[in-house]
Amino acid sequence: MTRIKTIRRALCVGAATAALALIAAVTAAPAYAYGGINLRMVYGNGPCLRPDSNALGSLVHANNCDSNSNGSYPIYRSTEDFRLEWLGNGGCLIPNHDALGQPVVVTNGNNGTVCDRPDAWWHLTYIYNTGHYYITNDSDGLALDYDISGAYRGLQLWNSIPSNTNQQFLFS
Repeated sequence: MTRIKTIRRALCVGAATAALALIAAVTAAPAYAYGGINLRMVYGNGPCLRPDSNALGSLVHANNCDSNSNGSYPIYRSTEDFRLEWLGNGGCLIPNHDALGQPVVVTNGNNGTVCDRPDAWWHLTYIYNTGHYYITNDSDGLALDYDISGAYRGLQLWNSIPSNTNQQFLFS
């Protein structure tokens, strides 16, 4: 029994340490790129999220995390909030419209002022003991949500329900 408790504690401490390391790495430095990371969904065994193209307003869908996918985002930090930028073109993840059910798109990287608007900033909330996060928009408070209806709408904004795995994300 003591051995099981020790293993459980070690697993909990290991998961908590990994999560704190990610949070510390992201929150400890000033506002600049932290290098490429993959933004992944928990739903569907963790596929990477990437825009369909480098064009302005491109929808974001789940794709395999292979080496050809270029499915990585650097994170830029400002106080407690983050901006997610696509390495493929330097565009940022931003709501198409700040309204429930609207798609989240990637800009084309040529319009830097768009990425400085409040709705280009996101808040990451760690879901305790999971290694997962839910992400809400600074401007409207709506959560990133991956459409699992089969309509192939990709990332969109929805009311925050952190227990739904289609609103849980991880970084790798």
